[in-house]
Amino acid sequence: MGENLETVDTWLDEINLHLNLKKTSVICFSKQGCKLDKPELRYKNSKILYATSLKFLGLHIDEHLIRKAHINKVIQKIVPVSKAFTRIRNYY
Repeated sequence: MGENLETVDTWLDEINLHLNLKKTSVICFSKQGCKLDKPELRYKNSKILYATSLKFLGLHIDEHLIRKAHINKVIQKIVPVSKAFTRIRNYY
């Protein structure tokens, strides 16, 4: 895994980009109930944290590729709006 990070580092240097370690995390996909060994990853003496779920291109993805995390986030956004529509429906 360290070799791949060195390759990424070289490539980022060549195209003058920098990796924002505050926004970078690692996710390992596996079956439910399956435990994976998660080795410590370091990039330029900073530890890269593992995540159980993350947002990628607007989708909330969890480590088991279950849609529950995404559905819950969408529901959190829809409920306040639906309540507002319920309150104003009699005015239109």
